[in-house]
Amino acid sequence: MTDNYVFFINNQIDYNFIDIGIELFKIGIALTYAIKNKKKFVITDINYLKILETFININFNLINVYILNNNYKSLKITVNGNDYGNEIISNNDCIIKIDFSFHLINEEIRDFLSSTIIKNPKYSNDIYNKLNDIMIFFNDFEINNYVSIIISKNTYIKDYYEKAYYNNFSNCKLIIFTDDINWTIKYVNFTNINNIYIILNNYNDRFFNFILISNFNKLIIRKDNYYGLWCAYLGNKNKIIIVPNDLNDNYYINNWLKQ
Repeated sequence: MTDNYVFFINNQIDYNFIDIGIELFKIGIALTYAIKNKKKFVITDINYLKILETFININFNLINVYILNNNYKSLKITVNGNDYGNEIISNNDCIIKIDFSFHLINEEIRDFLSSTIIKNPKYSNDIYNKLNDIMIFFNDFEINNYVSIIISKNTYIKDYYEKAYYNNFSNCKLIIFTDDINWTIKYVNFTNINNIYIILNNYNDRFFNFILISNFNKLIIRKDNYYGLWCAYLGNKNKIIIVPNDLNDNYYINNWLKQ
């Protein structure tokens, strides 16, 4: 039997998951493709596999890429027109060049990734403790009384974030995830907000903070942040998500609100 398996092969593999959103999108597309075509999802790189098993908390299948033959078909995914290397393409390769779109991911895969990532026992205790610390700080234990934003000093759009907050969440405590706390304290001034909690969103905590943000049910997301878009996409499907008016419709989920 030919085409017995589908491989997820990532050219120029990002072992550090620097852009978690792009990596999750490629995984989501590969899993959706495997289900749709009744194939088995297989990882061909052991180092990448180890990262997935840590972050997503699932045991994937591993096979050595060097034993590829006519029984196997490799799956190459490039996102938004970007090519991730110069892999030699053979008759056994299935090439998917695709624009980032949540609409291309099977709902079953969305549920699967939500469950395995957000409930990952490696992080669950620390996530619980951090959420509890935040709620003790505010003396408010209702998760729906919080709104989360992710900002960077290089891409901060003051008018967008303030308008989104005041128009939709003016009574909520604000949790800011930022790459520079000192800059945020100096320049992010929501004048009517006394209740702000700032968290450093650095490289070492990227997985932990991703899961932590995903636990909040209210988020303000900028359009070019795949990390934030995935935090909005996973978990509670009834989240209140504010996105920019000019957000590409491919990134947009029907119940999200454009500001």
